[in-house]
Amino acid sequence: MAKRKVADDEPDNRLIGYARVSTDDQDLSAQIAALSRAGVMDDNMHKDQASGVSRRRPGLALALKDCRPGDTFVVWKLDRLGRDVIEVLTRLKWFVDNEIGFLSLTESIDGTTPGGRFLAAILAANAQYERDVIAQRTTRTMQYLKTQGRTFGRERVLSPEQVKAAQKMRDAGVAVSMIAKQFKCSRGTIRNYTVLRKRRR
Repeated sequence: MAKRKVADDEPDNRLIGYARVSTDDQDLSAQIAALSRAGVMDDNMHKDQASGVSRRRPGLALALKDCRPGDTFVVWKLDRLGRDVIEVLTRLKWFVDNEIGFLSLTESIDGTTPGGRFLAAILAANAQYERDVIAQRTTRTMQYLKTQGRTFGRERVLSPEQVKAAQKMRDAGVAVSMIAKQFKCSRGTIRNYTVLRKRRR
């Protein structure tokens, strides 16, 4: 991983903070507050709004690039670091190889010690096991419900007959807003269910 250029006036042994939430409607403030209380400065705070299983986490990439020997990488909870046990252990090894400390505030894990790294490995493996069990149970439940005739996904806003009527109105040049008012739905719904065709001159 490429190292960034270090300014002469930057302090040694910095705390590099990383916070992550899975969706846009979740709040990062609690994690950021905890990292700040632990001593992470605003300039060294990195964050992502992405699922743990997502491979695109630019905030994490910047946080790792920001690290240099003697620094300590700080997270609110161990599962913020990686999407599975292999990734977590790979990150921990990278920290050790590059003389970078690791600290998880919730589990009080100190990655600079063998005991801390061992505990991190156990917790990461346990978290992955729980996720795998939940996923397996969810799949089995959905398969069972399908055999009982249950359907999944969002309910249709417009019936097939309404879609045909809406398409005829749109083909006739009626404004989308007027069609939406007719069927008491949003303009986006009309655009999703109908196709704008070129009218013959």
